[in-house]
This record gives sequence, structure tokens and C-alpha cells, in this order.
Amino acid sequence: MVAVRTSHDLCDRERERRELNGHTVRLGCLPTEAENATTFIHLKAAQYVNDLVAVQDGDGSWGDPSGDTQLTAYAILGIDPHASTTALKLAVKEAATFLVNQQIPGTVPNPGGGFDNGSGIENTEVDGEVLQALNAAH
Repeated sequence: MVAVRTSHDLCDRERERRELNGHTVRLGCLPTEAENATTFIHLKAAQYVNDLVAVQDGDGSWGDPSGDTQLTAYAILGIDPHASTTALKLAVKEAATFLVNQQIPGTVPNPGGGFDNGSGIENTEVDGEVLQALNAAH
């Protein structure tokens, strides 16, 4: 699970008292609009990351059927910046291991070294995405 900071963590202002309908009400820290937006973004990102990890396949990949090199590369790129827990770091490691294992071996006349685009054919776009993901996971 991703650790998420709440608006109370984002705000250091003193607690305030406000007059509402003739009653004095003690209010907690009053976040600004920007702090509310930041909190919302952090909460949504944490939700998306946790949802994504929940559907990771047993071989470390993502995709339907499992084993999509390109989707797995994008999943790493999305999860890695939020990998603050052991479970998230493990998900990234398993995905990176899957990608490394998908590298096409060299054969004549194909020198190999690239990555399968899901149809058994090397694709330079997928090669670049996998390399970016492996660099992020490093």
C-alpha cells in the first residue's frame, strides 16, 4: 500500500475558531484549495497504484492474456515513483525480472537483444519503453 499524506499533514497552521450561526466552532487545520487538490491527487495516485499492483500477473507482468511486455513496461513507469513500501518495490522487481526474461536472443540474421511486442516480433518502440522501465526500476 502507498502511504498517503492527508491535508492535516500538509498544513501546519494553528487550529482556528470560527463563528458559525452564532456558535463558536473549533475548526481543524484549514487546507487551502491547492492543498486540497494536492491531497486529492496523492489519494488518487495511491489508489491507482494499489489497483494496478492488485492485478499484476503471477509472472510479474500485466496484460490480457498475461505477458504483455509493453504494458508491463508502462506499469513499472507508473508504479516505481510511488514504490515506498516493500510490497510495491517487490512488484516493480518482479515486473523488471519479467521484462529481462523477455529479451529476444540473437539468431542469424537477427542480432537479437530487443524485446517482443507481444506477437513474437521485435519492435523498437517497445525496446525503448522496456529500457526506460528497466532504468526506472534500477
